[in-house]
Amino acid sequence: MSIIEMMKNMNSKKSMGLILCTLMWNLVFGQINEQKQFRFLYHKNWESQLNKKPKDQKKWQDFELFAYMHARYAVPEEKTLPLVFNVLESSESRKISMEMAESQIQILNDAFAGKFEEKDHYYKDRMAGDSKIRFCFGSPQGNKAEINYKTLNLPVSVENLANLSDKKYGIEGAKKDEYINIWIVDLPDRMGGFALLPDVDESMDGIYIDPDYFGLNPDQKDYSQGRTLVHLMGQYLGLQPLWTNLDCQDDGVEDTPTHNAPNYGCYGYSHVSLCAGNEEEMIGNFMDAGLDECSSMFTKGQVARIHANLSERGYRNNLKNGKKVCEKPLNEEMVENRNQIPENLEIIPNPTSGQAEIRFTLKNPEAINLSIYNTTGALILKTSVQDLGERSGHIMLDMSQYPNGQYIVELKTYSNTITKTFLKF
Repeated sequence: MSIIEMMKNMNSKKSMGLILCTLMWNLVFGQINEQKQFRFLYHKNWESQLNKKPKDQKKWQDFELFAYMHARYAVPEEKTLPLVFNVLESSESRKISMEMAESQIQILNDAFAGKFEEKDHYYKDRMAGDSKIRFCFGSPQGNKAEINYKTLNLPVSVENLANLSDKKYGIEGAKKDEYINIWIVDLPDRMGGFALLPDVDESMDGIYIDPDYFGLNPDQKDYSQGRTLVHLMGQYLGLQPLWTNLDCQDDGVEDTPTHNAPNYGCYGYSHVSLCAGNEEEMIGNFMDAGLDECSSMFTKGQVARIHANLSERGYRNNLKNGKKVCEKPLNEEMVENRNQIPENLEIIPNPTSGQAEIRFTLKNPEAINLSIYNTTGALILKTSVQDLGERSGHIMLDMSQYPNGQYIVELKTYSNTITKTFLKF
């Protein structure tokens, strides 16, 4: 999808609600088999929450443009995100132990590292592989343990979901812009979980999951491998499901096809979407509704959008400030070394016959101006890229229309200017 198409569809795309569970199965496929549990169902009284818009529409539109640019130019850096588990127990709850939580974090890390077995399907070339995103136990001030426990005296209903993050009724959780809060609680109406997209509700911001869908659970036949939280984490970090509560609504990611409905089963083949264009649907994506055994991948575009949300200009940029028990605290020497990251500029290949990639590393994320000069000093090409939110980036260069010879690349930032020569032959 082009940037123009993206802007045209902007209002329809942003059903930025409190969303995991979309599209009622019985409206699409007939009556539900009561013996089978679907983690993506939601109660009809909760449907109104799905259409919540971000509080700041202008900020959202600006971010959509930035995310498109980020996917084109930025090179994602490694990030470790801190998790805080808030367990609200009832007498019927499945007990959540430290070992289960550790296992769930490992499942998240394996999923975001691209370690699950890849299924041979139509979109294999779009698989992201390692997203460079990892998770760990957070250690915020006031948390004496990695997991907070509290007993609930009242059952959870659709009407009181907002109280789960209230400290009187539930658990308030850690600071919500610096830690990913995950509430584990018996949810109503066979709801597997839901996650809040950015900029929707500060008080509830986080992920909510039923204990039956948390971690490895052999008793949960179809969703037993802990990948429900992978789907929810993707949503919390800014991804929408590949289907929505509106017919053929796009998810805002360039390399994912539009789905007309969720895919609940495992398929040995792709199948054509009923949406315009009849593009094959993406079986096996974590943001679809497939069973755990056949959910194995994010696309490159999805990963780029997540990194845009985690960048300096993204909604989730403060997560990098959370204290982590899985990493040693930065001492003064480490901070000084981090500030001394060398700025670098490369042209690959050099010499080039026409197409080349300009790679650069900056001390800080900032806007850049890129200029190409010939040996007489004449400017032949100039472009600019706004703040990427990452220190590393790349720009594709097409020199095929220019004569053979030597050229100079000049990269100028707020704080520095770097030059390099290359040869066109």
